[in-house]
Amino acid sequence: MDEPTKVRNPKLNLFGHITGLFLSFVLLVFGLVLCFVFNPVTIQSESLAIPVEGNRQLVARLFIPKAAAAPHPVMVLCHGINASKEVMTPLAVELARHGIAGLAFDFGGSGESYRLSGGKGAIQNLEESNLADAQAVLAYLRANPERFDVKRMGIAGHSLGGTIALQLAQTDRQLRSTIVMGMSGEAAPSVPKNLFLGVGVYEQLNPVADVRRMYQAATAGKNQAGEIVGDFNAGTARMMVISPTADHVIEPYDSFLIGQAVNWAQRSLNVPVVRLPAVFPGYILGLLVAFTGAVATGVLMFVRTGKPVEYPPARQLFRRFVAFTIVALMGVVWRLGNSGLGPSRAASNSLILCYVLLLVTNYALLHSEKWKPALRVAGLYSLVFLEPFILPALLSGSSEVLKNPGYLIDLPQFLLQWPVFFIYNYTTVLKLALLPAYTLKLQPSWLFFLLILVEFVWPAITLTTLERAVKWAVGQLRRPFRVAGYGSISRRSVGLLGVLVLLLVLIVHQRLQDGVFSLAAGSGLLVLQLISQMVLLPVGVIVVILRSAWFRRLESRCLER
Repeated sequence: MDEPTKVRNPKLNLFGHITGLFLSFVLLVFGLVLCFVFNPVTIQSESLAIPVEGNRQLVARLFIPKAAAAPHPVMVLCHGINASKEVMTPLAVELARHGIAGLAFDFGGSGESYRLSGGKGAIQNLEESNLADAQAVLAYLRANPERFDVKRMGIAGHSLGGTIALQLAQTDRQLRSTIVMGMSGEAAPSVPKNLFLGVGVYEQLNPVADVRRMYQAATAGKNQAGEIVGDFNAGTARMMVISPTADHVIEPYDSFLIGQAVNWAQRSLNVPVVRLPAVFPGYILGLLVAFTGAVATGVLMFVRTGKPVEYPPARQLFRRFVAFTIVALMGVVWRLGNSGLGPSRAASNSLILCYVLLLVTNYALLHSEKWKPALRVAGLYSLVFLEPFILPALLSGSSEVLKNPGYLIDLPQFLLQWPVFFIYNYTTVLKLALLPAYTLKLQPSWLFFLLILVEFVWPAITLTTLERAVKWAVGQLRRPFRVAGYGSISRRSVGLLGVLVLLLVLIVHQRLQDGVFSLAAGSGLLVLQLISQMVLLPVGVIVVILRSAWFRRLESRCLER
């Protein structure tokens, strides 16, 4: 006998929808409250265009304390490979809150600054151009002594930016503070002046052991992290700080490292020492929560509005109307940001919000019955594919954790904050791909226009195509691997191999974008180690998880309507 068909109670369905809308609105309000509470109101910022040779310019953001009078002590902040000034903004904000101007800028070939041509973006040429750019920034500061105290200047950098900061501080003896995060190198007991080394326990590229060796050379044999060696007035002060809650990617966002770096800058630039809890990490969390809440609220409102529309042609017309409304709103936002009637940076964030809202709303209206299960599965798969990036970090920090098990106390904090800062970090990368200019002016890319046009003409095609591709790939990964004969592979296994190769390519591409392999290019053994640890191992774990019975059961539960 057939099982009776389950009929949904319309009242329960309405109650569930209203509850979801209420919770989404609460999430939006909570995110806005976080942004308000952690908004650094005691500082002000401005956008700058710093000229360099050849009619080119560097785009920068300057953060200064409101209460302090000019000229301000100032720190120049250098980002790493395939990053931008947004990575160094948290440190710039906290410096300004503590009485020091922070200037974060985009190197040539990165962010919104001038483009690099030909092979100038190669790692061996990048250091040279980055060094010249940093020198141009220092020249700009020295050309404006009414705004900046040229006798109290310093430089800080993360990853390759740390290398640039170190090199420049070794040659420019007027720089009184040197802060290097996530990078090792060469230093002497008196050169550069007042050297601070910050590194995360889970640093993948420049492990704690490498930074410790650098610190020993810079202190003539000292190796105790957390202790100040030398004298600030003489420029010989040295300190190494190990954060138990950071890896290479999130070091610039880590509250512990930021607090220690700010304190170091205050002491080395002779600024009164004030200790304030970092606010920008909380502000980042607020932005992400508010963004998620805004998208969820918008989608549920549009979906509920379309519920009474049952006639198929009318439903299609409604979907077109919704898509038109969101695209029209994007046009208004772009006009306001491009004409100067509104802040371009806020307009850029609104454009990204509207685009995500367009994608999710179109999909929800087309697949009204399955979009919620699909959303749950998307969240599940996002957790699976975040693993390739956090697993190498945990492995990299294992030796330090074994030496000092006390680091395990802070492991939960690391695991909780890592996804937040990781997502924020790569959201800024995506934003630059869609909006190559948004600070001095608002300029969407042709790719952005194309993506919007495709989604407007064929509503829901983007996420539907992505869904089909993921289904096919997962199906191929779950196929049994069979050898048809000696030296040959069965045709059914070709798809599995193809997906494995695609996974390898995607992760290798991401690591190239991170600059991981570029920084290790001088050592073949190190490259092999990084490939095995950061590519092969994560791919293997993903395959094992997707093929496991427990994961398939969890996936089935997420798909239940």
